[in-house]
Amino acid sequence: MKFPAVNLVKHFGHVGLGELGYILTQSAVLLSNDTGVSHVAAALEVPSVIIFSRFSEPARWAPLNSDLHKIVLSEHHDSMEEVFHQLTEQLAIPVGS
Repeated sequence: MKFPAVNLVKHFGHVGLGELGYILTQSAVLLSNDTGVSHVAAALEVPSVIIFSRFSEPARWAPLNSDLHKIVLSEHHDSMEEVFHQLTEQLAIPVGS
């Protein structure tokens, strides 16, 4: 990565939905677990890699655009190779595509 990852809560405390949306639109890619921020990124068409736990239902909750949003299933979540592979693919997508 050319830039460091940012832990928003650690640096800024509470981040509102509008602020989160702006930060995401300025991001090259989102790496996240299956939480609300992943759904905001999907709505804003920000490339993402979403890691699903064994307690989640990817068929139900994964973003519909599988080209723009890659998922890592629970059986692969501890495989850094799989996560980095998906992340590298997403970083190749031009921002705003």
